[in-house]
Amino acid sequence: MNALSYWCNAWWITRFAFLTGCRASEAFNMRWRDIDRGRGVLVFPETKNRDARTIQIVPAIVALFDELPEGEPEEHVFLKKGGAPFKEAPTNFRTAVENLKLNNGRTKRDRITFHSIRHTVATQLAKTFNPAGLMDVMGWRTVQMAMRYVHANEDAKTAALNGLHDAMKPKPKENGKVIQLHRVK
Repeated sequence: MNALSYWCNAWWITRFAFLTGCRASEAFNMRWRDIDRGRGVLVFPETKNRDARTIQIVPAIVALFDELPEGEPEEHVFLKKGGAPFKEAPTNFRTAVENLKLNNGRTKRDRITFHSIRHTVATQLAKTFNPAGLMDVMGWRTVQMAMRYVHANEDAKTAALNGLHDAMKPKPKENGKVIQLHRVK
């Protein structure tokens, strides 16, 4: 494996993390058998909470997999220099963070790590997903984990409140005096 391939391997696993929000260990442990192109899904069988998780393979992930040299079903998808699977963040990722001084002035708790990618992805997904969808994609068991990333969108709140006017208007057949109340079933 030449230096370019080594750089590409670091790029591929980092890009994969940005496209899926997977935990580092999930990317490190991914094998070719976990990618089902026929069904358009990939499976993370070994997760932190021991629950297997399936996500859709979107076109950007397909393109990434098309760049990778495909291995046998039992082989790891992401390999480092020498062909061994990753066990920690790629050296190139850590070196880039260091060279760009991304952690200068940060407390230990706020340092940029490979896991920061997962937080970034969760923050982006929370802008469009409801908590249940976010839990499903990110592999969380509790709503509390999803709610760390769900923040109210001021425009959406305003639109929803404005929509109440039309939703609560009495219907003409009700003589304009009665608002229909609905019982939760």
